[in-house]
Amino acid sequence: DLSIYRFSFDDSSNSHHTKLCHHPGLPTALAWGESIAAAGNDCKIVFYDRMGSQLQHFTYPYTEEKEFTCASFNPAGHSLVVGSWNKFRNFNYNTKQGKWEEGDVKHCPNLFAVTSLSWKADGSRLAVCGLCGSVDIFDACIRRYKYKGKFEFTYISPSQVIVKRLATGTRIVLKSQYATEIYKVNVYHDQYLVGHTETTLLIGDLVSCKLSEVSWPRGATHERFFFDNPQVCMVYHAGELTMIEYGRNEVLGQARTEHISSHLLSFRLSGDVDQPQADFSDVDDKRKKTIAYLIDRQTIRITDLVTGIPLATVH
Repeated sequence: DLSIYRFSFDDSSNSHHTKLCHHPGLPTALAWGESIAAAGNDCKIVFYDRMGSQLQHFTYPYTEEKEFTCASFNPAGHSLVVGSWNKFRNFNYNTKQGKWEEGDVKHCPNLFAVTSLSWKADGSRLAVCGLCGSVDIFDACIRRYKYKGKFEFTYISPSQVIVKRLATGTRIVLKSQYATEIYKVNVYHDQYLVGHTETTLLIGDLVSCKLSEVSWPRGATHERFFFDNPQVCMVYHAGELTMIEYGRNEVLGQARTEHISSHLLSFRLSGDVDQPQADFSDVDDKRKKTIAYLIDRQTIRITDLVTGIPLATVH
């Protein structure tokens, strides 16, 4: 009856279903990413939200298109590929405008009907299967460029970048958890990643593969980054020092100081790699993350980074 149903499964393997929407044609191609996409023999591609309300639709003349046979979103859910006859269409989600935009059409002579579509786990490749048994692999990146001759940046979506070390071939995926566009990526000391979006800052360690994303002032520029501590990145901006622990998506702590030399700052974090024999078994957990810094040239402040409460002031 041209209805689309949504099935939900709980932990006990029980399932229940609800009617999502009534599609105008036979939905032979279904996929769920940022939105729910449905297409079929009516030459229409319709996007629905998770409650079944129609968001957008794209209609094509019968002289240009045949039946849509399959659809697949990339792992990030922001790119959709819909297969038909001797071609497949690409759609990209514009996060700034909150709508889907039609991309390029890839024509594949003698492919006939597209029977299956599958993405590589990192979203960098797309496999397309044809009716006669052919399997073609396509590069699905938005853009790719080399950084200082040592790294290769591959943008597989506006909010996701694959960083590859050319010397060893090792790779790490830098991804914004808020699906915001990453407009700048830098590598410091051949190890530490720094990425910027409009509202967040991404920090990563290529050795430990730990990534962090924290909220950051819109339009902030001229930051200074310090990577002296193997567990914490320090960012100095507008007279304030911000500490970001690798692998945690929240700011570890902040301090107002103009003295940012590594010789005038001291961290104590549980399990510091430079203190392998440190024993914190008899210390309260909240006392394991502290910082000592200069308020002025003659005053030392020791602060609990977990609670933000000053523990001592030494004159």
